[in-house]
Amino acid sequence: MINGLPQPIIAPTPQPAEPTPPLNQREHTPNPPSTPNPPIQDQAKPSDQPPAAPGALNSLLRLRLRLDKQNPPSTTLMHTFADAVVKHADHEQANSVARSLMDLRQAVDSGTPTRWDKIANVMPESTFGRLWAKFAKAVESEPFKSYAEKNNINLNDMVVHPNGTITNFSGKQPRTWDANASAESKAATAAVIAAAKDLVGPYQDALNPPVGIGYLAYESDVTSIATIAQFYGLPVDTTNSDSMTAAIGQLLREQTFPSLSSNDPRDTPIKQLQQAAVQRIEQLEEEPLNALLATFEPKGGVPRFNTPDEALQALCAQALAKLLPGMGKHESPLMLDNIPEGSSFSRIHKKTKATLEEVMDFYKESMPAQHQAPEHQWEKKNLDSLLNKIRQLNSGLGFPSAFDHQVSLFGQRYKAPPSPLEKLVHAVKESKSKPQ
Repeated sequence: MINGLPQPIIAPTPQPAEPTPPLNQREHTPNPPSTPNPPIQDQAKPSDQPPAAPGALNSLLRLRLRLDKQNPPSTTLMHTFADAVVKHADHEQANSVARSLMDLRQAVDSGTPTRWDKIANVMPESTFGRLWAKFAKAVESEPFKSYAEKNNINLNDMVVHPNGTITNFSGKQPRTWDANASAESKAATAAVIAAAKDLVGPYQDALNPPVGIGYLAYESDVTSIATIAQFYGLPVDTTNSDSMTAAIGQLLREQTFPSLSSNDPRDTPIKQLQQAAVQRIEQLEEEPLNALLATFEPKGGVPRFNTPDEALQALCAQALAKLLPGMGKHESPLMLDNIPEGSSFSRIHKKTKATLEEVMDFYKESMPAQHQAPEHQWEKKNLDSLLNKIRQLNSGLGFPSAFDHQVSLFGQRYKAPPSPLEKLVHAVKESKSKPQ
């Protein structure tokens, strides 16, 4: 024992945050949403000023109300806004996992995958992100912070298992601690272990034991692909190219995690967790709500919302994903419906439906390369070419001629109409700015 804490146990074959085989049997037991902490009231402070007369005090109060007090957004508006924010964040979370899987698949095929290829960004307002914030806070707070320091647990590469073990991968040899070894260590790790159990999600059972929750202190907004996938019930084996390709296709087809768009009763628990994330935003006090609204402001001149041309790139990537193995039959030629009206294509051609090739040609974007037999590994080359093009378009890095199309005949940059979520952000801000 070191300071009453357990010595590390040398783990000869520790299991990093890797997924188990695809989830075939799922038992849905949703984690109950946590009760938000009540707002802390400011304590009254003594003043050196003499007390104001009753009439003057009333005047000051009325002035304070006129100057400072704002109308909170209506209940209906706030619910619509919160619902849109969470669903958009889950969409971004799915895209983050899809892009990471494309990169990891390439690394696996080249035979050089590392643990750092197996991570994805966490979207703070997503269903997963709400519970991830609780986990990250518990890791960075007392008493776990002191526990980690005393036991030389490096938070830069740590995996917390819901069974109460903590594995460190930063050294030459992984080390594992048993948080249940003593009452002291159990108390020091209780909040972290509880938060890790919440992050497991509702899809684990005895046949599908949960993977550990990966944590990187120097980049706390990322975790392992396997951690996010198991939370949303996405079956994927991050060591198998075919499994990753299938997951990529599902994510791009649904534009979110399949469990969130399905009608399967077994997916009800994850949808309940999504609604808990919506409710958290609905109940935000003024200061955290302002902080959330600020995240939608441009940063460094980069808009927070996709332009219509970028949204059209994502639609092209979604259409190309239909060509992936295992995606079933698709129309020929591939069609794009609901082309954004503010896109350059729609403004010039005056239509919102076209073939994929017509749109790609308009933006001078090439289609994926096609290889034929008897060329060596021609099927693999075709799949790699397809995935690379999907990755490019899904990241908004395609459409070489988009900027030229965005400039009007008068040489001015075309200002695209706001997206639905952007309109809601403006509506909430406007509602808050109206004095009572």
